[in-house]
Amino acid sequence: MFNLFRQRRQSGSSHGRGEAAGDHEIVSSFRMAGQDGEPAATAAVAFLHYRTSVFNLGDYLSSPRHYFRFVPAAGSRRVAVIGGGVFGRYERIRGPGAAIDIEGRARVAWAVGLSLKGADGGGVERLAEMARSFDAVSTRDPNHVSDAISFCPCSSVLNGIVDIPPGDRTGILLNFDPRASGRDPLAMLESFRDVVVGVNAVSERDFRRYFARCGRIVTNSYHTAFWGLLSGRAVAIVGFSSKYDSLREMFGLTRAPRRYAMGDGDSLQAAIGGALDEESFQSLDEPEVWRARFRDLNRRYADQLVAAGLFERIELIADDDDALDRRQAEIFADYVLREW
Repeated sequence: MFNLFRQRRQSGSSHGRGEAAGDHEIVSSFRMAGQDGEPAATAAVAFLHYRTSVFNLGDYLSSPRHYFRFVPAAGSRRVAVIGGGVFGRYERIRGPGAAIDIEGRARVAWAVGLSLKGADGGGVERLAEMARSFDAVSTRDPNHVSDAISFCPCSSVLNGIVDIPPGDRTGILLNFDPRASGRDPLAMLESFRDVVVGVNAVSERDFRRYFARCGRIVTNSYHTAFWGLLSGRAVAIVGFSSKYDSLREMFGLTRAPRRYAMGDGDSLQAAIGGALDEESFQSLDEPEVWRARFRDLNRRYADQLVAAGLFERIELIADDDDALDRRQAEIFADYVLREW
């Protein structure tokens, strides 16, 4: 039994509905937040990141607002900081009358990524359009870096999750969204024996607890794989889109992610079984060096924004128990716990 977070309300969101899955329907939207409790609509600095109606811990923790305090430059325009996470559908939040209004703000994209399935579908062009119309853009995808787009790994590298030492168990930690993992991912997880199982729709503290037990992880969650590799764990990636290939390229992994059909629980179950049977695990040499480098790249991007005059300064926030408590309170304000 898991205590999972489900969204409390939809106000202030621009969203499109996904397909019903079991007894819950997944709603895609964008969260807009101010800094230090400011109302987002009037805040000098507003932050947008992707969310679904069932909580996704990785998407939530990918926003740089959790790790930096942004001090606006005197007399500057208000700023919208977009990202991290997948932002290939940027046009959904920018049209006239959109529920989330960022027109008139300076715009910064922080470690945004693409998740292309099969044919491009215009995703690369949407990222290029960001580079043309935004004041600064960085991407987590190494293959989309250009003169106008900086490389910046997900800011969740600054989260203490990546400092948790590996445990001694094998774990299967999944994206709970049925559009990724099928109609009943919890029932599918029950079919595996003698492993730690978990999903990403739980509180940060709960996730940290079962992440700490694992030394090897099979996952279809981008952020779980990212955190697993950076913390020194051996990871087997199963996936359905280009974002998993970007992980492979970013870390120089030799094995390609094991593919499955997106949203097909049977296909995912077979991919997980294959990953376990064939020992498809990979790990990083010197993960502490990778952590230090990726953290430095986030700090450098912050310095770049200050040098461009978008902010007076951007200060690193300690990721301590107080920060975790603040995030926990914010999650409870937006979501309700439900047993699944």
